[in-house]
Amino acid sequence: MVFKLEGGLALTRQMLVYGSVFLVLPVVMEQPTAFELNYAVIGCLPGLAIFPTIFGFYCNTKAIEYLSPSQVQILELSEPIFAALIAFVFLHEVPGPSTPFGGMLIVLCISIANGLLHFSHNSRSVNSIK
Repeated sequence: MVFKLEGGLALTRQMLVYGSVFLVLPVVMEQPTAFELNYAVIGCLPGLAIFPTIFGFYCNTKAIEYLSPSQVQILELSEPIFAALIAFVFLHEVPGPSTPFGGMLIVLCISIANGLLHFSHNSRSVNSIK
């Protein structure tokens, strides 16, 4: 399946709209009781949409200058770790007991995928196959 998407502001705007729709659906379905829609909240939404997009794009392009695109893509999988750390530091959210285990699993898998960890094979099993 080929999407034939061309980059640019039009595509970025479309992805921002589609992403906003997908983020609004859970809010509408859950109908949180503590949610209050006022001018301050509406004023923060563009910053929440634009800042991570621009900063993420900048960091992504800078990383590609130093690493291969495949390595950068794998490193981007560490996003949940940083999201949990930011939520802990700035929002004072306490992570659940499975969060540290999940973070260690993510780091382990990224290390394996980037070739930072090598597992040696037992020489006896290699010789028995030949």
